[in-house]
Amino acid sequence: MNPKFLFCTLALLCVSVAHAGMSDVVPLGKGRYMIGGKSATVFGNTSKMQGKAMKVANDFCAEKKPGTEAVMESAQGQRGQMGTAYQTTDGAWGGGGAKQAEIEVIFTCEKLEEESP
Repeated sequence: MNPKFLFCTLALLCVSVAHAGMSDVVPLGKGRYMIGGKSATVFGNTSKMQGKAMKVANDFCAEKKPGTEAVMESAQGQRGQMGTAYQTTDGAWGGGGAKQAEIEVIFTCEKLEEESP
């Protein structure tokens, strides 16, 4: 395997790992909050990220407003995308950047309802 190709591939993967995780909870006003997140790699799963975001949201509600739970108002996500690398006929290297999967969840904190038997 060409060492330059391997180097470019590894560089693209490193970039995709650099900014992983969930953001802090951001107040939007009128009792609404937002959490955003990016996957650790281009292979991130938006469904799992949404679950992680809702766990953070529930923890936030329990801490800031005891007796409440997070209720999702909306969620948007985008799948990750592999980067590209190529060599031109004159020997130069180029490529496009990889994109991590992204998620954005808007939620409110609502009173816990008692479960009926």
